[in-house]
Amino acid sequence: MASAQTTGVTCGAVTSTSDGHTIYVTCYGGGGIYRIVAKFCNTSSCQWVASNWVYAGQAATISTGGYYSGEWHLEEG
Repeated sequence: MASAQTTGVTCGAVTSTSDGHTIYVTCYGGGGIYRIVAKFCNTSSCQWVASNWVYAGQAATISTGGYYSGEWHLEEG
């Protein structure tokens, strides 16, 4: 998923570091707080990892030892 929209919140594309261990997503609108939850995998398993809670216009960041799978969704607080 390249972007997500829910309850007036619009998110840009995911930006990831070259090693695939860290991603950033910035969302706008909605007036509240949000976080992203993304799927990261290693050689044996995958897990969903949540970012920190941030306000609209701030980048939500996830950094793990796994590799970003390309799947993510938005959660509003």
